[in-house]
Amino acid sequence: MATIKKHTIMIGQLSLFEQGMITPPGLDLPPKPFVLRDYQEKLKSEIYSYIRQGIRRVLIYAPTGAGKTAIIAFILCDALSKNKRCMLVVHRDFLVEQSRTAMIKAGINPCDVGIIKANYPENRDRPIQIASLQTLQKRDTPEGLGLIILDETHSTAFFKHYQTIKQETLNAIHLGFSASPWRTKPTEEYFGLHFDAIALGPSISSLIDQGYLAIPRYYGYGGLVDLTKLDTGKNGDFKNQEMQSEFIKSEVPKSVTEKILELCDGKTGIIFNAGIEQSRLQTDLLNAAGIPTVHLDAQTPFKERQYYFEKLASGEIRVISSIGCLTEGFDVPSISFI
Repeated sequence: MATIKKHTIMIGQLSLFEQGMITPPGLDLPPKPFVLRDYQEKLKSEIYSYIRQGIRRVLIYAPTGAGKTAIIAFILCDALSKNKRCMLVVHRDFLVEQSRTAMIKAGINPCDVGIIKANYPENRDRPIQIASLQTLQKRDTPEGLGLIILDETHSTAFFKHYQTIKQETLNAIHLGFSASPWRTKPTEEYFGLHFDAIALGPSISSLIDQGYLAIPRYYGYGGLVDLTKLDTGKNGDFKNQEMQSEFIKSEVPKSVTEKILELCDGKTGIIFNAGIEQSRLQTDLLNAAGIPTVHLDAQTPFKERQYYFEKLASGEIRVISSIGCLTEGFDVPSISFI
């Protein structure tokens, strides 16, 4: 789930400048070196403390917006300095390039990073490998690994192929990163199967208090939808198809459009929907109201998604209306409403 990172675009840019990610407009100075924040350093130290105690499988919790990718990049940088061979396991296409970019900004030479993924040339002699879990299922596990990091481990650790990776890397350290280290699946799937300790990052409220995340302002109102008409599944969630039907019938998309016009003048944002039909309707209503909006869903090709993420970041479009594709790894710090 996305988190609003700053109250305004300019404040968000200054925050990124502080971490060496961009240079503010009008300044010719080179960006500062990319360094970790205090809480990120503290979390990294806690992980290393577990490893020194002989605990080799650690689950790491850090909420959305805490900068898990930055922490991962610096851990890999430290491992590289000790001549360890490492593998970062991801399960989303865009996380491959996003992770590689973060490593380079942390000071890792691009020539030290190989990628195991369909349509990429392999360079298995490189000490750090970014591996797509889906591709890895059809290829051999790299040899000599001393460190394996699972990004979005609430998903990756429960792929069947991870069991194979574990058996083939019994002497390696395994670190799993997640903003949601819990499972709603059957009880036979739990994190204790894969990890022996947990390192806790800061809470969302702590990050808000420190000024790293925006203070959210909530607007909600009842009466549009009769929730008693909606069934729930085994985990207590409403069923998407029923929810979408009721939302459309109750004119929720129309109400959302009115609220955006009232509260979000000039701001960029994202919309989560219950289904594709609702998202397309929402997109049509916003465009008709003069708010440039695009619809994205799980079937939208990766390159097209990235194109529109960049358009949203630059302000060329103001809204992305979505279903099933603005979840793990989505990172556009300039958004101001959800």
